[in-house]
Amino acid sequence: MTANIIRFACRSILFFNLVMICQGQDQERPSDLFQRLKAIQGIYVKKIEALPGFSEGFELAVVQPLDHGNLKGPKFTQRVFLSHRDFSKPVVLETDGYGVPWPKERELARILDANQVIVEHRYYESSKPNPVKWEYLTTWQAASDHHRVVEILRAIYPGKWISSGRSKGGMAALFHRANYPNDVEATVVYVAPIMLGPIDPRFEKHMNSLGDEPTREKIRRFQRTCLARRSELLPLLKEWSAKQKLTFALGLDDVLERAIVEFPFSFWSGNRRGPEIPPPDAPKEQLFGLLRSVFPRLTERQIAYHAALYYQQFTELGYHAYPTAHLQDLLQSVKDPDFSIYVPQDARNATFRKEVMPAILNDLQNEGRNIIYLYGEYDIWTSCAVEPTGKTQALKFIARDKGHLFDIKDLGLPEREQIHAALESWLGIEIRRSKQN
Repeated sequence: MTANIIRFACRSILFFNLVMICQGQDQERPSDLFQRLKAIQGIYVKKIEALPGFSEGFELAVVQPLDHGNLKGPKFTQRVFLSHRDFSKPVVLETDGYGVPWPKERELARILDANQVIVEHRYYESSKPNPVKWEYLTTWQAASDHHRVVEILRAIYPGKWISSGRSKGGMAALFHRANYPNDVEATVVYVAPIMLGPIDPRFEKHMNSLGDEPTREKIRRFQRTCLARRSELLPLLKEWSAKQKLTFALGLDDVLERAIVEFPFSFWSGNRRGPEIPPPDAPKEQLFGLLRSVFPRLTERQIAYHAALYYQQFTELGYHAYPTAHLQDLLQSVKDPDFSIYVPQDARNATFRKEVMPAILNDLQNEGRNIIYLYGEYDIWTSCAVEPTGKTQALKFIARDKGHLFDIKDLGLPEREQIHAALESWLGIEIRRSKQN
């Protein structure tokens, strides 16, 4: 009898503690910010763990029109991450160009000690409409998504807003500025090119000037070596792809040749250097090791994941040619490589809207105020950098000895100071200097 009572009492205490824990989690008093977000019509709010340095974190699902020209038409939800520090601080709007499964603090939010809003790009991951209608994936529609996010959240954060993005996300920030110039007070973009045409000829000219001639010759020689030794490399590709469980839309012969053709772009943008290129008589494993970084983008999974990117490049953004004159006698499967293999099958009849990018570039160069453009010296996309004309308050900086991956902290002290001073002037704030900034 006594033992049963004790066991019952223990179970009761355990159950009570579990209930109290659950109630504490479920009935935790919502913050003022949570309540204000919940009160906004057209968004769904979920509280998430705050990032280090922030007091609160939220995942939002913003109901967006599929076509901003028809507000009564079909809708989709767009994933947005809000990281909160203080209502009095500025807001950094990060216009991501791809999917965003989880947030992290971006460099500009840290420099400005700001709140941060990261917007996943339409047609990616949780922000993909169903069914997919490719005609609504345009720079204007995406810019209108970002405009609506600013409209919704400015009621909570009425202070200074600054937009930022990297690569395709930087392009999205520029498209937003061009279409809605008054949404933010300033913009900082990393490696954001503006191409002029379906195949921009500036790429090849830029590629022929990167680094020094000995390094460029090493790259060409490496490509020819890989093609000449294809019989050694193909078994390695087959073994490695099986081990990594990678599948390709093309045959392995095509995959190998296309990776060799695309190698120079990967080399320069990936911050690689000439001494890394093996000589023609190097072991096959060494050749394959350097080439290996190109293969993942040719997998079925990656091509499917980036369908939205390839559609935009095919219809508005533009792309680059593949220089192969020095390889023609060795190419077998891919004599005339082009971009079309990446474009979704059900979208290949789309036409390129050649007027879009020149109009955006004209607007940025003549009206784009308070914009900082950052590019890497060895990045292939720097060939299509936006050049400030002096007509607006715009600054451009080149990260020396860097490719596609760098931060403001990688610039020299004079350049960093110029950036800080400009942001302080444009935003009316004081930036706390540190070694990381």
